[in-house]
Amino acid sequence: MEGQSQLYTVASVIGVIVVFAMAACFAILFAVYANQRIKNIRGGLDDENLSKDLDRMMNRYLDRSFNSYRRKATSVRDKSEEPEFPQPNVKKEDGLYVSSLKDAQRGSTALVRFGNFLYVLFIVLCLGLAGFGIYMNSSDQPIFINNTSYIVIMTGSMEERNPDNEYLLENGLDDQITQYSLIGIEHTDFDKVEQYDVIAFYDSDKNIIVHRVIAIHDEDGTRTLQTRGDSNNASLDDEMAITKERFIGTYSGFENYGLGITITYLRSTLGIIALCGFGLFLLAYSIADGKIDQAYQERIFGIAKKWDYSK
Repeated sequence: MEGQSQLYTVASVIGVIVVFAMAACFAILFAVYANQRIKNIRGGLDDENLSKDLDRMMNRYLDRSFNSYRRKATSVRDKSEEPEFPQPNVKKEDGLYVSSLKDAQRGSTALVRFGNFLYVLFIVLCLGLAGFGIYMNSSDQPIFINNTSYIVIMTGSMEERNPDNEYLLENGLDDQITQYSLIGIEHTDFDKVEQYDVIAFYDSDKNIIVHRVIAIHDEDGTRTLQTRGDSNNASLDDEMAITKERFIGTYSGFENYGLGITITYLRSTLGIIALCGFGLFLLAYSIADGKIDQAYQERIFGIAKKWDYSK
């Protein structure tokens, strides 16, 4: 068992190093690429591609203007009236190319803003999940929603029916819990717990245990519960006499394996590091991409003004 624990620790450390190294490498490589791309744009090395972009924007702008003119012309009842062709300039000081560029930007602004919102939301989600994992890993406390606590079952003590526990078959108790599942624990009255209920309680080390009540004792007016895991053939020392002070609640019947696996991963060291690394990499990518776009906009507007001035 100790060897398995050491192997898990070594594997986790190696995994963390690999994830951090990959995130750092990608971030550095993209930073170098972004820096070179900005230099090329500002130095005029990408002017040919920017000129093609500007020509496409102008053609789309003129197509929309011409189509608008045709619609107005066909809707005029008096054919002697000639509708005015849409003015190409957004402002008096803007030429045709600057106008087409601004028009293209207006058409894509809403879509770009929505895309940026989703991108930022995804980054916040990654970092938020990493923070949630750090909190869960450090506090080791259940998730509270209203009158119910949600915990992940980390052992297989309730996963199968041990043949030695004949009461399971005799009473048709088939509500076993799969290991790593997220379950709900309702905060019920200790005095209302019945035999064969599945309950959650604290052991002597303050760990949360979820086992089935197999006996209820009442000595001198003091009520205690005895529990046992369905997979176990005997009760542990800490579950021979569970008092009200150690009682948490009763299993609500809610069980979700997928959510349990997800939370288990999020609270693991590897999961936390992976999410942090991915979120930080996306943040670095977003910053670098924003700088590239800024250089692109400055250069293409410069080309547009130059063309308008030359014509």
